[in-house]
Amino acid sequence: MKKLLLSVFAMGLVYSASAQCTPDGTLIPDTFGVYPDTTQNFAIAEVGTAYSQVLHFKAPVNAGDIDPQYNGATINSFTVTGVVGIPAGLSYACNISSCQYPGGSTGCAAITGTPTTAGTYEITINITANLAVPLIGNINVPQTFEGYRIHVVPAGTASITPNMNPELMVYPNPVQNELTIDNLNQFSNVGSIRIVNVEGKLIESVAYNGDASMNINTEALVAGVYFIEIAHAAGIERVKFMKK
Repeated sequence: MKKLLLSVFAMGLVYSASAQCTPDGTLIPDTFGVYPDTTQNFAIAEVGTAYSQVLHFKAPVNAGDIDPQYNGATINSFTVTGVVGIPAGLSYACNISSCQYPGGSTGCAAITGTPTTAGTYEITINITANLAVPLIGNINVPQTFEGYRIHVVPAGTASITPNMNPELMVYPNPVQNELTIDNLNQFSNVGSIRIVNVEGKLIESVAYNGDASMNINTEALVAGVYFIEIAHAAGIERVKFMKK
């Protein structure tokens, strides 16, 4: 989490739109960082369907936590100066209108809108960090970060192709009472299996039973869009599903 802190923090404070969000630092399993990170990445979008992706982040105070060459320097603030690659139909605006966050703060942001064109969109974020450096004073350090992407699938295919791993099957989709996950044995060291909502908030965590297939009771879920997250040795799989 910490080794990509500056990049993921930049991601976290960049994306937001007209929708409001409430910061939730409990989603970040470290003292600073962002959720979701680049290994989990953004939810899949569908042409013509409303999209929402919320990020939650915590910023450090010590610049040395980001880059050893700035050890002892204090992070005054981060300011977003540009975002490149957002799909047409989606937009961002920080939950703080200035897009400037002080060091040590917790915040959230969201990408929202309705995408118009299918494709895979690589996101580049430009920020400027303002640091207080001993014996020098305040300096601005520009940074450019990559790693996040948004997959936009054609209209009417999100439920058919809900994830980028065709061997991992999650069905029925939409689901009513019970969700089945198949081909889990393709992954090694599977941890807990999580259900999160579109804001990234944990709804339920289920211990992996070691089998190739698992059933998860979904009766208690409110109707809407959710994601299954499966953490394993090589990363995290995210699968979109709907509860009807």
